[in-house]
Amino acid sequence: PSHSYGASKLIVEKILKDHSSQNKDFSCAVLRYFNPIGVHSSYEIGENLNKSNTNLVPNIVRVLKGELKKLVVYGDDYNTHDGTGIRDYIHIDDLVSGHISILNKMEYYKKFNIWNLGTGKGHSVLEVIRAFEKIAEIKIPYTVKKRRPGDLDCSWADVRKVNKEINWFSKKNLHDMASDVYNYYLKK
Repeated sequence: PSHSYGASKLIVEKILKDHSSQNKDFSCAVLRYFNPIGVHSSYEIGENLNKSNTNLVPNIVRVLKGELKKLVVYGDDYNTHDGTGIRDYIHIDDLVSGHISILNKMEYYKKFNIWNLGTGKGHSVLEVIRAFEKIAEIKIPYTVKKRRPGDLDCSWADVRKVNKEINWFSKKNLHDMASDVYNYYLKK
């Protein structure tokens, strides 16, 4: 990991792996989430739009609601097609289905297992902004600031293991995620 946040997750994984190897009755599944967005399909549960949050989607919503004048984009000097960071965004409903699928198969997977839950595809910050602009039918103003320490150019899930072993696949795309968020926060 290039950042202390990722390093702390890796330490916890090591503790779980060690514990499971030393305790024959202990099995666990580590689910590595990529970037969850979207709201629950019931439209009863959404993300807390905390004002101190620097995550992309909550701040896009805050701009669309008029609570922020401009979105802050952290870096335009990444080694990517448009200069902004690329991440794997996964719909919260897909995360829920991933959990259920893994829980239903855990009896076959003893001891310690790791599965990535993502779409296996990356989208740049500007692509996410454009998805919301298309749905909202307005231009989202933004300013670029220096990239944050530890931010990688690209990061997306390798989902081959979860696809093969669990037969789980994400179903929702970026448009679905952005539409659900927009409808939940701005169409209420």
